[in-house]
Amino acid sequence: MKAKIGLIPGIIGEEMKADLWGTLEKVARIGYQGLEGGSVTAGDIEGNRRRLDDIGLKTIAIGARREDLSGNLSKVIDDACALGVSGIVLYYATMKTRDEVMADAELFNKAGATITEAGLKFCYHNHDHEFKNVFDGQYAIDLLLENTDPNHVYWELDSAWVHYGGEDPIKYLKKYAGRIPLMHLKDLADINVRAKFCAVGVGVLDVKGVVETSLETGVEWATVEQDRPLNLTPMESVTASFLNIKELGLV
Repeated sequence: MKAKIGLIPGIIGEEMKADLWGTLEKVARIGYQGLEGGSVTAGDIEGNRRRLDDIGLKTIAIGARREDLSGNLSKVIDDACALGVSGIVLYYATMKTRDEVMADAELFNKAGATITEAGLKFCYHNHDHEFKNVFDGQYAIDLLLENTDPNHVYWELDSAWVHYGGEDPIKYLKKYAGRIPLMHLKDLADINVRAKFCAVGVGVLDVKGVVETSLETGVEWATVEQDRPLNLTPMESVTASFLNIKELGLV
């Protein structure tokens, strides 16, 4: 089985501002199969979806803000359905206290049920603080997932942030098998320096092990993300990440 590899195109944001569709065509030619995020939610969404289909890119998921979950969810769901995505993602919650986590769990359960009714999956995306914030010996991420309905609340695991948070992404992929439909495939140049990201396959992450485990545990999309370039240009980084994954025999 081969992985479906998507891209979060933030690193090539300037290129997309200058030439959105020309840049996305380059992304497709490199070999990426999908796109995550809201870069094509403006304007004619259904037309954008057809254009993405034409160049061979599927929109994987779009993001929602916290306030959307309680007050503007119908618009997010409409956009998601128009683009044909499978998921809606909340990319950040502070989770500083146990009470915050429990309040998040209540909000996510409610919003997740509505999103499920629309035929989509609601996912929460982690950073490192969900592992560094510990309550009665339990990581915030485990507390959240323990108190949310697995039929309505899913996890988009970020492999680099799990690793930087002090845990093994392979272990967590196995622990929550079937509950992680989406994964960010992200690499760190230095485990001791926060947010020093690099092209996937040249850092500290066991990319082959992570992707192979993701395929075994029900992950549908492994989406490459690099917040900022290191030594390569943005487009070089996007290209190198895909080629390194390909060299490992994963696509």
